[in-house]
Amino acid sequence: LLAGLALSVDLSASGIPMMVDLPINSVCYDADGLTLANDFQATPTQTSPSAPAITDYLTTAGSVPTFGPTTAINGVAYDFALGIDDELMNQSLAALTIAGALDLDLSDLGGSPLTAGALALTLPGAGFDAFPASTPVTLRVRQTTAPAVVFAATGDAASLLAGNQRLIFLAEPAAGVQVPVLEAGITASAALTISIDPTVGALTITPGAATVSPTSGGTIAGANPTGALGGLNAIVTQVLPLITQPLSGIPLPFTGASGGVIEVSVPGAIPSMLITW
Repeated sequence: LLAGLALSVDLSASGIPMMVDLPINSVCYDADGLTLANDFQATPTQTSPSAPAITDYLTTAGSVPTFGPTTAINGVAYDFALGIDDELMNQSLAALTIAGALDLDLSDLGGSPLTAGALALTLPGAGFDAFPASTPVTLRVRQTTAPAVVFAATGDAASLLAGNQRLIFLAEPAAGVQVPVLEAGITASAALTISIDPTVGALTITPGAATVSPTSGGTIAGANPTGALGGLNAIVTQVLPLITQPLSGIPLPFTGASGGVIEVSVPGAIPSMLITW
């Protein structure tokens, strides 16, 4: 059992340039059962030359929860509970930012190719109509700071926050020739749906629709993108799942036992911890 609860895994083979360690910190047994607490450390296995200098990450003061006989919110009896601290998410996002894993060069979104014609409709006035409609476009997504996950005080809500993310749209009118059309700095947020399968230790994170506060950082000559920036909401909504996708590769302690999830909640007294019961 303990072999599944103390983990040290290099995720590089899965395309995630990060090492994760979850050594057991403490073991406590009381009338309600056995509680094991794991530490967590995420270490990038590479450093991107363009990565921002990151010396810290968002974390919320907290402690190991006390697990009583019933779930925190609905008061339902349970057999097993697995909690993750926001530090697991944010330390991982910081490591991934250092490794350059969250810097993306995208030629399509949601399976649809990025072209000047499509972006002229999504971002009118940004300058894409200066190119033939079929002109391919590359979207560069660059991090200037690490994104962060914040849990709500109670319930099962969580949010993803991305500050001063850079979006750079490059049209390619001829092979190997890239023309900057629009550059924008954005601050974005989105609600997250987080689920954990304690049977196999699988973590699933799904962002919802993004709320974006953009500022134009540069455009092609003659363009006036002020009205176009509102169209970034739809684009960023499709980008954020690519930012959280590596987090789903983090292995978590597991039991191997069968069963279903009856509650996912953040105990009000421990706002840093999301628990699946």
